[in-house]
Amino acid sequence: MPPSHRTTLRPGSRLPAGGAGPATRGRRRRQVSPGNLAYLQDRVATGKDEPQEYGTQIRWGPGGPVPATPIRDEADVERRRAEAGLPTLASYLAELTTVCPQDTN
Repeated sequence: MPPSHRTTLRPGSRLPAGGAGPATRGRRRRQVSPGNLAYLQDRVATGKDEPQEYGTQIRWGPGGPVPATPIRDEADVERRRAEAGLPTLASYLAELTTVCPQDTN
């Protein structure tokens, strides 16, 4: 079996300057799921301290999980999430509350 060419992103890691470009091209060829591409696009935007499209990148606020950077056109985020096959933002945040320990730092 050939070696894996998968890259694991860890908190604080940076993407190459090309960002999501190769994944976007793969999406056109149906090699990347819309949901995975949504997470990648938000990861790149958050790394640049820019607004997210889908609200997938989260940090812990005083009341629990919140988007790490603002969401662009928040009024339309649920449509974008649905098109990418993602759950509603409210259900995503609720799930994170139960499965992730709260950051106490």
